[in-house]
Amino acid sequence: MVQLETLEGQLALFDSMPHSQQLEFLSQSLEGFLLGDDTLSELIKAWLAGDEESLERELSSSFTEEIKSFEWGLFGRRNQLMLTKIVESIALNQVVFVVVGAGHIVGEHDLKSLFDQRGFRITRIR
Repeated sequence: MVQLETLEGQLALFDSMPHSQQLEFLSQSLEGFLLGDDTLSELIKAWLAGDEESLERELSSSFTEEIKSFEWGLFGRRNQLMLTKIVESIALNQVVFVVVGAGHIVGEHDLKSLFDQRGFRITRIR
């Protein structure tokens, strides 16, 4: 098993955000959790249906404009790093099974597109 990210790396990402974005992200996350936000159930429905368009729309609508401005840091840069680790495993002829959060499979810098650009075929498993 290969760890694609470390807790320290994820915390460093948030530490690199401006303080106002850190507070906004935390506030938004807690608010959704405490108020029983329907976003999670909608995300699950979209994922189960294989509806990437709805999945992306739900994820995008769950972020404020301030958080969206940091999308490259939240997903793009992390996806590039994950891609490198996964490709290294493939190069060692290892069987690769990858599990990532929904935000990594849709959007402008999604993992699927990065793999497509490298000539890999990605298969969604239900």
